[in-house]
Amino acid sequence: MNKDQAMAIGLTWLNGPYNKPYVQVAKALQYLRTLPEFHSNKQVAELFGVSGEMVREFLSLLSLPENVQHMLEEQQLHLDQGVKLASLKKRWPERFSATAQVLAEIPSQDAREIIEYVIRNPDKSPEEAKDRVLRSKTVIEDEFHVVAVLTKQEFGELDRLAHKHKISPNELVTRFVREQLRRQTSG
Repeated sequence: MNKDQAMAIGLTWLNGPYNKPYVQVAKALQYLRTLPEFHSNKQVAELFGVSGEMVREFLSLLSLPENVQHMLEEQQLHLDQGVKLASLKKRWPERFSATAQVLAEIPSQDAREIIEYVIRNPDKSPEEAKDRVLRSKTVIEDEFHVVAVLTKQEFGELDRLAHKHKISPNELVTRFVREQLRRQTSG
């Protein structure tokens, strides 16, 4: 790699799309750091209009083993996951490889929590951390609303019946419709 190639990679990818060739960018930044005019991450960062922290994060990916770097290149892992894995490798080297495999199977937003769980709970496996984090997530179900067109008199009757059962008219209608649907599907 030469300076022009490294500059082109940095300019193309550092401020570009979300899915980047992370390791290729990291190698380009590492190459630039070897040049006499770039003595710090900050100097390299200023060249591309990014933070020194971003340069440091990319460079941390190069501390990861080849198989994990390959996962980054194949977009199985994202930058934040790679950075967290590099941190985990530094703190808990014996645990990070299994954790990397678990992270490849999950959405990136859960990665940080799983890595932090692994760090906070050294007695738990990465698989246990994944199960624990994913079970803690709120389950979201689609909800559909139907409007019932009633006369004033019909609504009054519905309201009285709901009051008698100590529920809202909406809840009464929902229960009624569910019961009817249950009867239809089981009959």
